[in-house]
Amino acid sequence: MSTLKDLKVRIKTVKSSQKITKAMKMVAASKLRKARDAILINRNYSEKLLHLLKVVGSELRSHRRFPMIFGREHPKSVLVISVSSDRGLCGAFNSNVAKSTKSLIAELKSHGKSVRVLSIGKKSYDLMKTHMNNIEIFQTEAKGPSVDDAIKITASLMWNFREEKIDECYLVYNEFVSVVSQEIKKFQLLPFNVYKKLEDSEKTEDDKYDESMKASYHICEPHPMEIINDMITDVIAACIYRAMLENAASEHGARMTAMDNASRNAGEMIKKLNVQYNRIRQTAITTELIEIISGAEAINDG
Repeated sequence: MSTLKDLKVRIKTVKSSQKITKAMKMVAASKLRKARDAILINRNYSEKLLHLLKVVGSELRSHRRFPMIFGREHPKSVLVISVSSDRGLCGAFNSNVAKSTKSLIAELKSHGKSVRVLSIGKKSYDLMKTHMNNIEIFQTEAKGPSVDDAIKITASLMWNFREEKIDECYLVYNEFVSVVSQEIKKFQLLPFNVYKKLEDSEKTEDDKYDESMKASYHICEPHPMEIINDMITDVIAACIYRAMLENAASEHGARMTAMDNASRNAGEMIKKLNVQYNRIRQTAITTELIEIISGAEAINDG
């Protein structure tokens, strides 16, 4: 049974932990506001850039010259880029990414493809390195999402694709929905598949506009092939950078929620410990009173 001294120490410890979790929640909330603003800007840019690539790519007829757009006939090697955080204390945020990455790997292997994994973030790497050998970690130089890091990853990715060391590439990351909600996104980065048909529910307004203009032709200056060569690098870098931004905002939202839950749990624990402390203290006082009264009665009787 806990003594009054033990309970005092536990209450003090839990209160200290509660102060830390509240402070971490406030820090995450501050970072989330900046990350959310960055996402809103980047989302429009990357989506419009992808749409422009699709429009220009639809004018091309030489599929063999642009495997990054149209794909190779028999893809065998796949690179999966898994984006996670470098720190924990954010609930199931990182474990969900690792779980989805493993699920995608199993699906790709079932089709006879060899899979390599590039982890952006230590947590995804730590969770998967014991289960597979072909996994590498990209060490980011900046504390948050960086355009320079996205460009470095893009350069490495394009070199591996051109050297035919990989035939496809997928992105797995947390897409920011709201403070309390993050959605796992599995996105095929390469090839772009500009001719891939979308379901009606997935079509954007730009897609519907293009369909209404089927009879017309797109006039591209300079030639579409020249535009494509300049665009491919920008599109890949924009998609990777967006994944990093989405993941960062999702991380702050998940940590904010986790720290809020931890603060509430600490408050409930403090209440329970106080009740337990008061009961033990009341019992001790009652016992002392009984002993005093009993002693006084014994003296009087004597």
